[in-house]
Order: sequence, then C-alpha cells, then structure tokens
Amino acid sequence: MSKNKKPKPVVKKEKRFLRCRFTPEELLEVGKTLADATNALVGLEEDKKRVMSDFKAKLDAKNADITIASNKISTGYENRSVECDLVMNTPTEGKKTVIRTDTKEKVGVEEMSEQELNPELPLEPEPQPED
Repeated sequence: MSKNKKPKPVVKKEKRFLRCRFTPEELLEVGKTLADATNALVGLEEDKKRVMSDFKAKLDAKNADITIASNKISTGYENRSVECDLVMNTPTEGKKTVIRTDTKEKVGVEEMSEQELNPELPLEPEPQPED
C-alpha cells in the first residue's frame, strides 16, 4: 500500500448497550407502569396486614387456650357453676349452710340476707278450716 492512499472505510454492524433518552410517550408509559406497580404493592401490603392480623388473632387464641389448660393443670381445679342447697338457720339462727348437691360437700356458712331473714308473706291468705 502506498503511503498517500487512505484505506477505504469499512462499515460493520454490531449491537451495543447505550444510553437512550426517553420520548414523552415512553415516559408516559413508564409512569403508568410505575403507578400500576405501586398500587399493586399497596394492595399486597394491605393483604399482608390483614393476613398477619388474622394469624395473630389465631395465635393469641391458641396461647389463651394453652394458658387456661396450663392453669387448670397447675392448680388442679377450675370454678364452675354448681347447684347448691342453702340450709337456712343452720348451724345457728341467722346463718345458712351452703352444701353442694353433686358431692354433698359443705361449701361454707354465710350470713343470711335481709330478704332471707324476712321472707315475704303469701299474697293470698291461706284458707282457714271451717268449724
């Protein structure tokens, strides 16, 4: 090759990863995608809160069951509504003895209430036998 001659330019093609500025239409599309993704994320976060709240309630309920059962085991009893007989004026006048009807166990002795000390009179007089 001679020194005065320039080599003929050769054009080749290849792809390169280069910065490209967005057109207004592209920016609008990206903005819409961003808004949609943000709304979806907010919805998912709300769903997560709701599910977490539901699970917390379920966990709290199970923990309460465990606490109650554990307390029953450690104390050996629980309080229940039990039918009782009230024996008035026993062991002394003005006192009443409380007795469980299921086990016949004496529960205790209590003061009689004012109403128990002064029972109401019947509304209708009892018929008197005729002479």
